Amino acid sequence: MSELLSLDAIWAIPPMNELFNVAHDRPFSLLFANYSWFLGMAGGLALLWAAYTISFEGSANEGRHPVYKLAMPLAVATIVAGFLNVLAEVRQPSRLIYGYIQGWYNWDTAIIKYGIIILPLFLMTCWWLSFQSISRERLERGIALFPKRLTPLLDFMTLWSRRYSIFDHPWLSRVVVGLVIFFGFFAPLYSAVFLMYEHGIPVWNSPAQALIFIATALAKGAAIFMVFAPAVYLLGTGKRIELRERRPR
Repeated sequence: MSELLSLDAIWAIPPMNELFNVAHDRPFSLLFANYSWFLGMAGGLALLWAAYTISFEGSANEGRHPVYKLAMPLAVATIVAGFLNVLAEVRQPSRLIYGYIQGWYNWDTAIIKYGIIILPLFLMTCWWLSFQSISRERLERGIALFPKRLTPLLDFMTLWSRRYSIFDHPWLSRVVVGLVIFFGFFAPLYSAVFLMYEHGIPVWNSPAQALIFIATALAKGAAIFMVFAPAVYLLGTGKRIELRERRPR
């Protein structure tokens, strides 16, 4: 019986030509919509993080609410969720490879080639800033809780954030915040521009598509932040978020 099950599992794997031959006649499913939805949400979270950082003039921790530190981890989670959806949608790796390589023959078309480069950079930046948003002292204490043999691995995973802070360098923090703003706008606009190639569908083939995606990205980012951040904060600290008045300087 086990041999029959193993044979069935082998035959269930698609043949190599199904995995690597490019087929353009396969319509998109709901997974691609999920991908755009999650990426737009991540862009909204990134823009909210940038706005909060600018409002405190790039100071590392002074005056910041603890829940602020959860913006970037939530962005990481939504980006990864989006990537998993699009990988499940594409199925054929060669479709991404073909879209990337062929896209460079016409630099002003095929925005997919830019997304393949920029969106992973967006993910890495959000991962890095997840630890930069934590004070070096707190990060040091957190790493110290683990066995010392894991310290090199944890340093690598946190990109050595316990040894430096970009907020100690105003010019560097401005560059990073500017980069996050670019990523925050690119993430929702990427899907909007991609769908604008569908010339026969009203709204999709107009600049209104980009404006709608930007507006919904900000709304989704704010919504997920308001819903999940308090829950994660409560689970992690056992405390409820207390709202406090922001006084002008």
